[in-house]
Amino acid sequence: MSVLNGLFNVTDTTVWGAGNALVPDGSTDNSANLQAMIESLLNPSGITKGQGGTLEFPSTGDPSGGSTYAFSSTISIGPVGAHFYPANIILRGTGAQDRGNPILQMTDSAQDFFLVNNHSDAMGAPGNDNIAGVVFQDLMISFVNAEGAGGGRGVVAAHGNVRLLRVTLDEVPDAAVHFVQSLHCSIIDSDIRVEQVSGGVGLRLGDPDEKHSAIETYVAGTTFGCYKTGGTGIEIYGAEHLRMVNTRLEGWTNSIKIEPNNNTDGVRKLYFGNVSCFSSEVALQIIPNGGASDTKTVYVTQVWFAQCEFGPGSNVGDDNPAGIVVGPVDDYNIIDTVRFVDCFSCQWPGPGLQIDGGTSIEVLGGHYSCNGNNGGVKPPDVQSKTVRESGSAPVRLSELTFERM
Repeated sequence: MSVLNGLFNVTDTTVWGAGNALVPDGSTDNSANLQAMIESLLNPSGITKGQGGTLEFPSTGDPSGGSTYAFSSTISIGPVGAHFYPANIILRGTGAQDRGNPILQMTDSAQDFFLVNNHSDAMGAPGNDNIAGVVFQDLMISFVNAEGAGGGRGVVAAHGNVRLLRVTLDEVPDAAVHFVQSLHCSIIDSDIRVEQVSGGVGLRLGDPDEKHSAIETYVAGTTFGCYKTGGTGIEIYGAEHLRMVNTRLEGWTNSIKIEPNNNTDGVRKLYFGNVSCFSSEVALQIIPNGGASDTKTVYVTQVWFAQCEFGPGSNVGDDNPAGIVVGPVDDYNIIDTVRFVDCFSCQWPGPGLQIDGGTSIEVLGGHYSCNGNNGGVKPPDVQSKTVRESGSAPVRLSELTFERM
């Protein structure tokens, strides 16, 4: 007989026993108890016979901190002991939440908050790399004392499937979401923001030091906001089949950086539709960063931007090189088949689009200009070309609008 997935209140002592339920007082460390709950859902001798389940985090909406669950160490989700059963784990918040009263809060900024690792080597498990998926839903996940110390990440898919639905990640010191080696991960209708952290990252795909890729990633209806100098909205080191639509990135130093290197996988088949990028420096960089090597070619290929906007945010300097930079390339760094369709990149001190290298670069329709910053400052003449090409990049331009002050 099959066992149905269960729904459990994390504060219910009748289910978990005295001393094992979570305490939402903003100070009690709930790390060990939440870890035990998750392992119980995955263990074939646990509460759902290893079939997974849903953990609900009730919120009282108490502004004094009476509905915040505090944690001081990483919560790991993966194989349990020598047994591994594909199972759903759903972590879901209920009730009122806000920035002053988040539902889940990490007190140690050096710790990753959630680490999903379903690889066969994780936790001594046998050779089954699959899991039905981990879902984070209706949660505000925050770090305290995030600035100046630590490099903890928010939600990490080291190996597996993770979905975020209506989740806010707040003040994460390093990457708010990091899909390292993943398949079919998604972020939908969520909000990632920092106001205290300098140098944070909204979303990182792949690993700058390993040949891992995030495959079939979907991002929709999400805002990535940085309201303090520094940081990158999206970092891409290894990815295949990313689809990002109806998303806004604002306030970062760079909105999107696509820069695989000698240590990473390549980047291919990315689609960005109706994505708005506002940054203090270059909004979009496509720059493979490999060195001379007889065995490794670093590539970015089949990247498509449709009806996207790239604009200067606050604190844009007059020496900012361009809104979009593609290249340079050489024998070891390849950019091939990049399309900009009906995009808008205007009001930059430098060119709206600068192409320093690549093959099969197409710019079809759209509006590009170098009208200076939002204050209306005209750029020097040396920078006043709206689309700049250099090197020997074969570029197709069609139905464009160019504008200067």
